[in-house]
Amino acid sequence: MEILILTVFRLLIPLTILRWPIIGVLASMYLDLQDFNYFTIRTEQDMANYQAWDKIMDIYYLAIAFYTSLSWKETLARKLSIFFFSLRAFGVLVLLFVHSRELLLFFPNIFENFFLFYLLFKTFTNNARLFDNVPATIVILVSIIIPKTIAEYYLHVLLSPPIFNLPRTVITPVFPTSIEDLTIYTLYIGPTIAVLIWRIIAVKKLRLKTELLFF
Repeated sequence: MEILILTVFRLLIPLTILRWPIIGVLASMYLDLQDFNYFTIRTEQDMANYQAWDKIMDIYYLAIAFYTSLSWKETLARKLSIFFFSLRAFGVLVLLFVHSRELLLFFPNIFENFFLFYLLFKTFTNNARLFDNVPATIVILVSIIIPKTIAEYYLHVLLSPPIFNLPRTVITPVFPTSIEDLTIYTLYIGPTIAVLIWRIIAVKKLRLKTELLFF
């Protein structure tokens, strides 16, 4: 019964992405982090069944987010969205047939963080252009890709969080509740947030200079 309720929630909550993309994705991520706690995992087959269900639910909400990204005006952002989503979707498809979680290291879920990065930047800069120069583009992509790939390595290859004796659900915590959680959160999302803030500040400074020139 719990699995049925979880499935219903994981099918309905992502629909909010169509109206509120950022909130919808964050809510979907939170459900993804919590559902593991409601599964009884005793055997490798139990884990395989959970992984198949979980990844299908993941692709479902990512597909909805991907659909909304097709309306983005910035060409490079839209193309990167297509690439990152396709990469993950193909990896999940392979996983369903091969049943080897290690393969996901080569198909990391970069799309999720990229999607949030882009929308948060747009929100705080009043729709400024994100990829306006090559150096900034490289820094942005590195800050998103490397931390996420490291997280995938610990989760699907080492099958443990970066700090020993921590529960699985703190690998990508939504709300850090302890020093350990905060450490993991900082290592995982810190570089991405730092670069996001840097780009937002850079845009605002440039706008301020432009306004002063015409004052």
